Amino acid sequence: MGKVANSHQMMTVTVEHFRQVSHCVRESLGLTYNEFLALIALYETRATLGASGLADYLLLQRKTTWNILLTLEDLGLVSKTVEENDHRTMRCALTVKGEGVAVRGAEIVARFLRERFLRNLQDEEFFKFMRDSSLESCDLVRGHHVDALSVQPDRKLYFGSSHLLLWRITIDEWKQAIRGLEPFSLVEYRALDVLEAEEVLTPSELSSLLRIPRSNATLVLQKLEGANLIHIEEDVDDGRQRIVTLTEAGTKKASTLRRAANEVTQAIHSPIKQNGSMVMDAWYMRMYLNLSAEQPY
Repeated sequence: MGKVANSHQMMTVTVEHFRQVSHCVRESLGLTYNEFLALIALYETRATLGASGLADYLLLQRKTTWNILLTLEDLGLVSKTVEENDHRTMRCALTVKGEGVAVRGAEIVARFLRERFLRNLQDEEFFKFMRDSSLESCDLVRGHHVDALSVQPDRKLYFGSSHLLLWRITIDEWKQAIRGLEPFSLVEYRALDVLEAEEVLTPSELSSLLRIPRSNATLVLQKLEGANLIHIEEDVDDGRQRIVTLTEAGTKKASTLRRAANEVTQAIHSPIKQNGSMVMDAWYMRMYLNLSAEQPY
């Protein structure tokens, strides 16, 4: 089983993949992340599919998936038919227009992410260690296969639906693991984690490392300080600057929450073989560096 490290760089890359793809498809296609994900999943099946099967695959409630399909139908991207043997069951498939939008959107997302995250990284390593293991990772979280959609991603798409799905469910699983222990958001945990790793940071440095606006970082720090998990004090070398450090309680809390987040990370990456875990760690670090160089915060 792979032992991929749960670093703040790895978490930031995952969160930023999701956030930036959400923005990209909203700006270029007028779709939400889950609407685009459903579109790609339907494109990969090349067949009609029931809403319940799609909901199972996407790990969404059936009502949520039904609303997604209604939106896609209103846009002329999906058509619905009644199941011959059960008129209460509706099946859906992409229209010709929907297929075109799926392919165009996949090309836009691939170009965007390759420029932002994947510069100077080899496609074959990406397919072998990251993308093509994503289907099994999603199945592990779901607990079973969805036969109609359990197909390896089409390499013409570069990013298949299972890879896009994995980013979202990884974040969801982290949030659930953290919330199961403490009433903290994911970004609040990430702040504790990076403070433990770096020991001393200014608020602007924390904002940059987490890739969040300074105003958001201020709110996070206020909550953590109110919980007596951090100290905020003047820098003795520069009275105009403040520095942030963890309290003893904050260090213990960060350690406890990291174990929970690490269990999620290692479970999701368990399809990666041992020799692949080192490749994955290197890829996450390189993607983080590419992101920071391309778009400093």
